[in-house]
Amino acid sequence: MNNLVREVVESFYHQEDKLRYLLKCQRTIELPSELIIFLNNNNIKLQPHNTGDVWPSSKWTFGHEDYCKGEFRVSFSSLLMVSKLASLYYLHHEFQVDNKDEQKMSPTLDGFDEQPYTRTQAELESIIKQSFKKLGYEQLSYKEMNEVLQGIHFGDDVGFFGPQVTVEYALFHDVLEICPD
Repeated sequence: MNNLVREVVESFYHQEDKLRYLLKCQRTIELPSELIIFLNNNNIKLQPHNTGDVWPSSKWTFGHEDYCKGEFRVSFSSLLMVSKLASLYYLHHEFQVDNKDEQKMSPTLDGFDEQPYTRTQAELESIIKQSFKKLGYEQLSYKEMNEVLQGIHFGDDVGFFGPQVTVEYALFHDVLEICPD
């Protein structure tokens, strides 16, 4: 387990430092200026999700330009989540293709991966890694995000979604249910 994850678990889930938890959740995370410049120069649409909220993380979707050739159309995006509880972030890339199959079950085919699908996604990833590294952040992998944390117990007042808490939920979601709505 990552040492920063271990510190969050100890501080907020074992020692139950709820005041410090809320203070960290109130922080505002700004995207680095070099990233904003890259987005503007490459016509990438930025969609913030919960950046101004009192929440354990901030999240952004980066909408890349669609690629179209004849009837073929594919949309690309990238998702960045930055924890406010520890200097950690997670990044993955997504695609979505129109499903032209006459026997389709879904109108689109989609997927995501830590590996970029396009050169623009690769450049975006490089800038994110460089700029967040300068700020002292570490990147979590998909495997690390889905690691189950052992020994976390919640009181009866927490209406939880199941017995297993992952790193993603512990660092990026309000599993303590104490952030204001």
